[in-house]
Parts: sequence; C-alpha cells; structure tokens
Amino acid sequence: MIMSNSDQFDGALKLGRWYRVVEEYQPDGSIELLVHDTRTGDVYSIEVPDLESYNKLVSLLSDGSITRLKKVMGL
Repeated sequence: MIMSNSDQFDGALKLGRWYRVVEEYQPDGSIELLVHDTRTGDVYSIEVPDLESYNKLVSLLSDGSITRLKKVMGL
C-alpha cells in the first residue's frame, strides 16, 4: 500500500493540467495509484487490475476526459 506524504508527488508523473500520479506495482499484477488533484490538494487511492486498465486511466486523466474528481465521503 502506498502511503501519501508531502514529498511523494515531487517526482510524480504529471497528467493533464491538474493531476500528479505515483504508482506502485503489486505482486498480483495490479497497480495501485495515488492521484493528487493539485487544484484541491485531495489525494485519491485507485487500484486497477492490470496494465491495460492503468493505460486507460492514464489516458483519461491526460487528455482532459476527467475534468474533476470529487470526494463524496472521507475518512
């Protein structure tokens, strides 16, 4: 499990205008991502089952297809 801290996104992959992503590959082939929305400061944990799903998510974040991630419940 990736743990978020303030320096974690310094070298992160930049996607589109707003998102920074850190990924961690799991032994079962899944990929865990932390997605940081730089507009709000919110960080979302997303797990995708495989590289194909990862590529689709990255494409959506990169090309502006996802204009907003909205937190509806929090810890």
